[in-house]
Amino acid sequence: MRIARQLLRHPALLTLLVCGSLFLPVADAAAMEAPALPAPRILAPYPWPAFLARSPVLITDLSSGDVGLLGARTVAMRGGPHGIAIQPGGAFVWVMNSGGSNVWVFDRQLRHVVASITVGHAPVHAVFSPDGATAYVTNFGGSEITIVNVATHQAIGSISTPSQPHGIAISPDGRTLYVACVTGGALAVLDTRTRQMTHTLLLVGGGAPYGVTLSPDGRRVYLTEALFRAGAGFRRRDYEIPGRRHGWDPSRAHHLDSWDQQPPGRE
Repeated sequence: MRIARQLLRHPALLTLLVCGSLFLPVADAAAMEAPALPAPRILAPYPWPAFLARSPVLITDLSSGDVGLLGARTVAMRGGPHGIAIQPGGAFVWVMNSGGSNVWVFDRQLRHVVASITVGHAPVHAVFSPDGATAYVTNFGGSEITIVNVATHQAIGSISTPSQPHGIAISPDGRTLYVACVTGGALAVLDTRTRQMTHTLLLVGGGAPYGVTLSPDGRRVYLTEALFRAGAGFRRRDYEIPGRRHGWDPSRAHHLDSWDQQPPGRE
């Protein structure tokens, strides 16, 4: 069972970089249409481990199509529930349907689907702007992210990326998005104001960037690779990997270096 987890109480403390299936099946055109709001079918809840008793945890199960709140409720959904994102304020839960082209918005307790938002092909992950007004959804089945107005649940634009955008992170000021693109072999850097891709950072020797996150202070970006052979970390200010080759000059087509197994121990 492949599981994506999110802590409802402290969503910023847990971001699972690797979740779901790497290569998603391509559905036919009819299956890609956003469905009408479904009535969740309630199943027996997944067990709730004792050590998580004070931390409500949401999971998705790609193999069964379930979305669960551990120890409380499991709902069976059509499609492929993948990434989970907690809307700022904590009242709503966004679940990306990688088996379709929509995002389900649940109430906090998974009792109701309050909206189904049409986005791109096979959405997998989402992040929110610091003010909570805008969401950015990666569409693994295409080469773009979808921009969503959170209040209206409507897509309001898109930003092009290399192919198969997967993991996504946003800078603390909300001005920059970092998107790991699997078959595109790159980390895309996007400007949320201009809605343009400003940089494309390529892994040395190829690779399949999969997940991405920022350090708490927003100064560092960390990248995981889908084949689990290497990772990368670099400073936002100059896209340099600490302790190794200096690296990426925006004025040149310069590749990122990477570290194997263990990240550098010092800057």
